[in-house]
Amino acid sequence: MKRYLIVGAAIAALTLVMAATASAHPGGWYWGTRTTENYIVAHFNTSDGVEVDSVDCYGMGRNWRGMYHHLRCFESDALGRVFTVIAHPTSRYRAAVIEIACDDSESEDVCPS
Repeated sequence: MKRYLIVGAAIAALTLVMAATASAHPGGWYWGTRTTENYIVAHFNTSDGVEVDSVDCYGMGRNWRGMYHHLRCFESDALGRVFTVIAHPTSRYRAAVIEIACDDSESEDVCPS
């Protein structure tokens, strides 16, 4: 009887952990670094409207077949500024891209505020 209670409690705890994990990360899309780089160049400008010249992305966390659920990318614009962004694939053809930092130390232009 005690054994069934322990097994039942373990199953209940595992179910709660799985439900919390699923709600924290909706969607299960994974992209490779090259796909993410191409997507950012094709679809995004910097926050002040300057075109992105180049992007280098690196996967964050565990990978699945060489693809990642979260990617940190460094994008350079024509003014010499470097932006750090986080990319999160939301579907097969779309991603949420969030600009988190800008480095203008090697540029004559300042970062947007």
